[in-house]
Amino acid sequence: MIILGIETSCDETALALIEAEGNSVGVLSDITHSQAALHAKYGGVFPNLAKREHSKNLIPLLKTALVESNLISNSSNCLISKQTEKGLAKMLNREPELLAEFLKFIPTIAPPSIDLIAVTEGPGLEPALWVGINFARALSTVWNIPVAPVNHMEGHI
Repeated sequence: MIILGIETSCDETALALIEAEGNSVGVLSDITHSQAALHAKYGGVFPNLAKREHSKNLIPLLKTALVESNLISNSSNCLISKQTEKGLAKMLNREPELLAEFLKFIPTIAPPSIDLIAVTEGPGLEPALWVGINFARALSTVWNIPVAPVNHMEGHI
């Protein structure tokens, strides 16, 4: 089973791809983009800035993760119907930059062999969390992959 993990609970955008088989787990890709330098001048994390940065970072990180794990293929495209595109626009209406990048990139690749999308649902900064959750929902819609919510704190255990 290959799992895509998405983490946007605070000021780091992180994606990981793991392969789990029985008791064996292997990391195919693990990428984190820190926003610490951007938030430093505010003396802490500014939630709406974190949200905007997640929107900018998710597609580039996904591209890198898919390449690193050899799961990207341009051999066939992922066609998105007009009806699905409308649904995506509604789903990502608060992340227009993410929607634009999503619609530019996702249709150019074949759906990868991912079995599950795990996404942080909390605790965390609500605006930041929603970007990751909506991104997971959008990928789930287009690639027909189930989404599993993950508690950020339990993930550390």
